[in-house]
Amino acid sequence: MLENIVGHAADVLKSKSAWLFISDLDQISFRCEICFGENGGIVDRTLPFGVGVVGEIANNAPGLIINDYSERPTTGKFFEPENINALMGVPVLCEGKLRGVLLVGRESEETPYTPSEMELLELFAGQVGTALESEILLDDERYRRDVLEAIHRASLQLTSSLELQPVLDAILNQALALIEADDAHIFLFEGERLSFGSARWSDERKTEPFSEPREGGITYTVALTGERIVSSDVDQHPLFKDWQWGGAIASFPLRIGDQVVGVMNIAFEEPHLFDDGELRVLELFAVQAAIALQNARKFQESERRLAELSALQQVAKVILSRLEMQALLDEIVNQVWQVLGYEIVEIYLVEGHILRLRAAHGSGVEPDHTMELSTGIIGRVARTNTPAFVLDVSQDPDYVVGFPRSRSEIVVPLSKGDIVIGAINVESPEVGGLDEADLRLLILLADQILVAIENATLYDRLRKHSSDLEQTVQDRTAELATALEQARSAGRIKTQFVADVSHELRTPLANIRLYLELLNFGNPARAQEYLDTLTRETDRLVSLIEDLLAISRFDTGTSMPKFQAENLNLIAQGLIEDRQRLLAERSLEVEIEIDDDLPDVRMDEKMITQAVSHILTNAMQYTRPGGVITITTDTRKSDGGDWALLTIIDTGIGIPPEEQGRVFERFYRGKASRLLSVPGTGLGLAITKEILDRHSGRVTLESEADSGSRFSIWLPIDTSVSN
Repeated sequence: MLENIVGHAADVLKSKSAWLFISDLDQISFRCEICFGENGGIVDRTLPFGVGVVGEIANNAPGLIINDYSERPTTGKFFEPENINALMGVPVLCEGKLRGVLLVGRESEETPYTPSEMELLELFAGQVGTALESEILLDDERYRRDVLEAIHRASLQLTSSLELQPVLDAILNQALALIEADDAHIFLFEGERLSFGSARWSDERKTEPFSEPREGGITYTVALTGERIVSSDVDQHPLFKDWQWGGAIASFPLRIGDQVVGVMNIAFEEPHLFDDGELRVLELFAVQAAIALQNARKFQESERRLAELSALQQVAKVILSRLEMQALLDEIVNQVWQVLGYEIVEIYLVEGHILRLRAAHGSGVEPDHTMELSTGIIGRVARTNTPAFVLDVSQDPDYVVGFPRSRSEIVVPLSKGDIVIGAINVESPEVGGLDEADLRLLILLADQILVAIENATLYDRLRKHSSDLEQTVQDRTAELATALEQARSAGRIKTQFVADVSHELRTPLANIRLYLELLNFGNPARAQEYLDTLTRETDRLVSLIEDLLAISRFDTGTSMPKFQAENLNLIAQGLIEDRQRLLAERSLEVEIEIDDDLPDVRMDEKMITQAVSHILTNAMQYTRPGGVITITTDTRKSDGGDWALLTIIDTGIGIPPEEQGRVFERFYRGKASRLLSVPGTGLGLAITKEILDRHSGRVTLESEADSGSRFSIWLPIDTSVSN
């Protein structure tokens, strides 16, 4: 390929000879790789870097023309072609670095070289550089392919198993296969303690892992600081304490969020200089190992929660079958002790200003024991309606000794709203014998106990006032049915919302991840294109999150309009100017017809701009290329008042009649959005309606399928402002 390029350059430039000199990577010398025409003896000649004609061209880019070579001093030429009087040369660049020099030469009687011919020679030099770069890229591509295949195999293992050990083993196997190191190990980090996770070796010289890392060593330092440590010769590293032999090590933290959960080490028995490619690969494998840890822990947590909920269901099933109050309380204590395994269980109920022990197991306290609401941890919980989780009761100033062997305690209030009717108390004879999972379980159980107590109370009333209780039960049943229907409706909305948001987040996040990879490994010449795509996808995420935040602020009442006199014409014109590029990209025509006498109205300019923007965005998304979007402003009398209108009319696909009544509902998306794959969560028009409601205005819709849509924003005209 290079011979063809050099020969073609000589022919096109009508040159008697042509030469290609290639520099070594350290730029110490040039070597003549190719000679076209006469002077073939120059092939394989080595010239010092930076001297002679070749060196002059290399040091004085973009090139050099010598139309009377015989007049140059002989000293330092290092390059004496025969029967050549005119020379022209340009540097050869590869990935922005000098890799060689391309020369052509003519006899004395021929026409001298010109700058335009030098530009042509530069094109041939560019082809040479491309050929050299292709060779480099091919080697890089092979290496990247091997990396991706190894990561893929590790990812398959991640998805095929939730067991931690086989996944970690697979990751280390793939890392050793790619890096060709001697050892690979993963340690798990919990609290301030490292424990062995997995190890692999390149041969069978070992069957057991070495001793656990020493405190203050490389591995411990990585776990504590969260920063990687790479040493080409660990004997020279000040933190080297982990092995009895020397070599090299690359130690990477395994992170889940901001938390370090482990350390992965890749080691060589002999000194080894890790290059950037190896370190990038190891970082990827460290991410895979962290994901494996996260998945395994989530699986273990799910298993534990399932067991807890099964036990809770069993307890709830039994206690909800009891209707007599004292029998109910005794059964609660018995079930919590037997099924959940707490050694000490007590239930106190509030009676005026005291707490009375109504049922207990294991504490040894006499039935009907009372205590003031102002004393003890249980009293504090009843007063504040806040659960207490005490790892060591000796450190809590409110603790009152009840059971001498108690060391840790959890107390959860039994409350409905702000009214506390009692508390459930469990204790353990071990410091730290109770944990956060116990607290969560008891909070859930407290709700069940409260329902059971309410049922028992209702049963007592039934025996005393049967006729009144019947109506009460009916009312409560209706409330529960309504609450159930509301819960089901909320569940459906939540499910759809999660699905929509997950889809909308997944697409830009996937694109961001892809183009971040391309920035690292793709064509550098396309870096700006990659950055533009990253900016666009980031803006898409920001827009989605802004919609979600807007809905949240409306619900919490934190988003109230800041009214001032503004004009709808300025808002319409500003939005059209902002979207000129997008409208052009979509081949959409815009017509604007504004009322120059439109009066100002009281509004929050930012909110109204957001409302109009949502409608305009929908018009752009649902109007086919070549369509027309018209924006008008005018005034109207309606409902006994004066209104300022901003109307957006499109020639798009329209909205079917059966969907028009729901387009302003939250999260509602019509069939067209799914058929056309239009991004969104169904919040835009809902936000628009919320904004207009807060302005005492309204938004109206007129539409026909395949004939476009007309959305109008109505704002009341305040004569005191307009005048």
